[in-house]
Amino acid sequence: MAATGFFPPATSSQAPPPSVARCGQCKFYTGCKSPKLPVGGLGRRGVLIVGAAPEAQDDALGGHWRGPGGQRLRGELSPLGWDLDRDCWLYNALICHPGPDGPAADQVEHCRPNLLGLIKKLQPAVVLLMGEAAVQSLIKPLWRDSPGGLLRWTGWRIPDQTINAWVCPTWDPDEIAAKEQRNPALLLWWRRHLKAALGLTAKPWPDGPPDYLARVELVYDPTEAAARVDAMVAAGLP
Repeated sequence: MAATGFFPPATSSQAPPPSVARCGQCKFYTGCKSPKLPVGGLGRRGVLIVGAAPEAQDDALGGHWRGPGGQRLRGELSPLGWDLDRDCWLYNALICHPGPDGPAADQVEHCRPNLLGLIKKLQPAVVLLMGEAAVQSLIKPLWRDSPGGLLRWTGWRIPDQTINAWVCPTWDPDEIAAKEQRNPALLLWWRRHLKAALGLTAKPWPDGPPDYLARVELVYDPTEAAARVDAMVAAGLP
C-alpha cells in the first residue's frame, strides 16, 4: 500500500469544510472594537502562528498577539533569534475578540474558513498551532477521525500533504502561565516544542507533495498477487 502522508484522506461520507466563514452565527464582530482582524506580522521566515482568539488587548490595539500571551511568546522567541512580528505571520482560530469566555467549539467551526483561506494564500512552511482551539481549527478537517484533545498532538511535527506545511501543535502561552508553577516541566517541554518547530526551515516537499496514488498498481488475480508478495519477501522488502 502506498504511503498517503500523516493525515489520511477524508472518507467519501465526510462533507468538505465550508469555504465561507459564518460570522452571522457568532456575531462577535458586532461587539468588537477591531472586528475581523486581518493577519499580522511580515512572515519573512514562513511561519504562521495560530492561537485561540484575539485577547482584549488585541481588540483594543487592532492586532493579533498584542496581549500578555503575545508578549510572553516574544520573550521566548527572542533568545532563539526570532522576531515574532518580523519573522512570523500572526493569526487566531477566531478573528474577533469573543469576550471573557473564549471560543467555543461551534465558533471555531464558523471561523475555520478564514484560517484555511489564509493558509492557501500565504503558503507557510510551518503552521504553529498554540492551544486547543487552534488544533481543532486546522487538524479537524485534515484528520479522518475526531482529533481528540490537545495532549494527543502536542510536540508533533506533522508533514501535511494537503497544505504542504509542517503542522506543529503545542500549548498556548496563557496555559503555560497558568500551569507552570504547578508543573515546571511543562515550560521546558513548551520551549522544546517551539525550538523544534522553528527549526523546520523549509516545506516538507519543496517541489510539492509526490503523487503517491500514481505509484499504486492494482493486482486483481490472486495467483499473481501471491507471486508479487513472495517476490517482495524474497527481496527482503518490508
